[in-house]
Amino acid sequence: MLRTELVLSATLSVVSVVAVLQMAFGVGASLPVNDPDTDAAGSLLEDGGALLRSPINVGCMVGKCGRPSYQCFADKMCREAMMCSAKCMLEWKKDPTPFHFRGQNCTTKCAASFEDNAYDDAMTCLMKNDCVSFPATNVTCSKPKAVPGMGLEDLSGEWWQQFGYNKLFDCYPCQHIHKMELLNSTTWSYDWSYQVYRVNGTLKLLGSDWMLPNPPVGQPIPFQYNYLGTAHNETWTMVGGKKDAYVLVYVCSLMDSWTNTGSIVWVRPHYKLTAEDMADISAAYQRELGWTFPQDFCHTAHEQPACPSNA
Repeated sequence: MLRTELVLSATLSVVSVVAVLQMAFGVGASLPVNDPDTDAAGSLLEDGGALLRSPINVGCMVGKCGRPSYQCFADKMCREAMMCSAKCMLEWKKDPTPFHFRGQNCTTKCAASFEDNAYDDAMTCLMKNDCVSFPATNVTCSKPKAVPGMGLEDLSGEWWQQFGYNKLFDCYPCQHIHKMELLNSTTWSYDWSYQVYRVNGTLKLLGSDWMLPNPPVGQPIPFQYNYLGTAHNETWTMVGGKKDAYVLVYVCSLMDSWTNTGSIVWVRPHYKLTAEDMADISAAYQRELGWTFPQDFCHTAHEQPACPSNA
């Protein structure tokens, strides 16, 4: 699943938070007395030159998001997230990986390591008020044909990812649909989890329960969600499957100017893909997207004991 939503700590440079302190609360504004980490703040206040490289519109930030930005700077975890992300973004143009995967992964680790309520509040305000712009990933979504007769009903119940195409977001370990359930005639409940890496190399389990629409079968499935304070538009297209065995889902995920594409091979718990299954999956991806399966895909950890019991 494409969670470009995770990575958006890339947008807020901590030096912009310093600017909020200086412009909205007065030059030399002090840290709250309950935060002893004054050395970190001092070093940031000296780094005003980095503000010129920030993707933040500081005037917008001060005018529309001064308070949550100040509260972020005053919060150690939120400040760490912004410092971490700022370093990632300074290297964005130097990133040689396709679609800036290294840069996106860098910011993902920052968010997974330090995100808290202050961070979510600051990001929500900045995104809502268009106070931030993003460097493009230069990715264009494909438009594969949806398989007639396939829809979210084919993903009902529990599934594990066994293969993923996007080298970052589809390759997280233990991607799990705990339950896909039709709540009423218009809405599905999508209960998911997966693991992401922190900056120290350890894994963090993330998950949520999102509401998805119930479009006609044989049609793409567009939906929106908010993740770590950032709004995303995502579309799923069913490009193949075998009833109660596996489902192939193509994903186009949009967040501002960040676009990511990918696909997941969702497999029923305990089901073993056969040689015939693998050949059929390969044919579907080649026909619809020109991809080579399984060579172009990562084979991810799934089910217990490879995954923790709570994943």
